[in-house]
Amino acid sequence: MFPVVIDGAHYTEFWVRPAEPEDLAGLRWGDSLEARLERGMTLVARMCDVPEAVLYALDPSDAGRLGTAVEGLISGVV
Repeated sequence: MFPVVIDGAHYTEFWVRPAEPEDLAGLRWGDSLEARLERGMTLVARMCDVPEAVLYALDPSDAGRLGTAVEGLISGVV
């Protein structure tokens, strides 16, 4: 509902694809909240083909909708 502009690019919608094995490469693993948040944001950004900064700039309501959309696709990975 609330577009995000990062480096002059406008993000108004996301296309989410299932995670692929290469999306997991280089993710930070660990059980801390910080590691889990970073891992989740990196993975979702890769699945949506957007810079991570876009996800961090989302309005909380939009972030919640995106989270719901990807939840089943990343369950058990993040």
